[in-house]
Amino acid sequence: PVGTPISFTCTFDSQWTAATHPIDYPSNAHWSPMFMASHNKDYSMWDSGAKATAGVQSVAETGSLSTLRSEVAQAGDSIGSSTSVSGALFLSNDSTTDFTESLEMDEDHSLITSISMIAPSPDWFTGFYDFSPVEDGMWLSSFSIETYAWDAGTDSGITYSSSNQATSPKDNIFQLTPESLPSSKVFLSPDELTVKPVARWSCIMKKEVNNAEEFYSRTKICIMSIFVSLFMLS
Repeated sequence: PVGTPISFTCTFDSQWTAATHPIDYPSNAHWSPMFMASHNKDYSMWDSGAKATAGVQSVAETGSLSTLRSEVAQAGDSIGSSTSVSGALFLSNDSTTDFTESLEMDEDHSLITSISMIAPSPDWFTGFYDFSPVEDGMWLSSFSIETYAWDAGTDSGITYSSSNQATSPKDNIFQLTPESLPSSKVFLSPDELTVKPVARWSCIMKKEVNNAEEFYSRTKICIMSIFVSLFMLS
């Protein structure tokens, strides 16, 4: 039940390739260290139609997590926990990476938001926001979310390697769709009809020893083992 604290182990799988997103696909394609946080409804890392915070702008433009981590810390009790990947994911080497720590969740922190920079790029990123892994009052044992390319609204570059062109004033965060793509048409599918997902985030609940009967059974076995040991010594 959702009243029981749980934790998830998570994996990031890139779906951004030269085959699925062929236009201007960069030779040095990579992802910045992925970041996830569990939180309550009082906190919002990013959202469609919202202005990017300094932390989200920093991730989207440079891949740096330092400012975002500070924002998360300042959110205090609104945050349950956070986790990240230890380094950038270079797609010439691999397409999948694991998060270094589990994501802890409880009833008061039942939402998840994630983010990673599409690199190189002006201010493009992927992730999901305010996802609740709960159904009918129960935690999901696992989930997988495909995510798309988003524009942070902070830089007006139109190609992966565009020079810095700060957007002033900032635009709202928006998803890159066939209708909202820049004139370069980056991310457009080979058939030029859609924008395909660029990543998949998958999480599996860690097995918790919260079952009282199982705990009692393990305790009884331990006591019996101690009794046998003492009997053999006497």
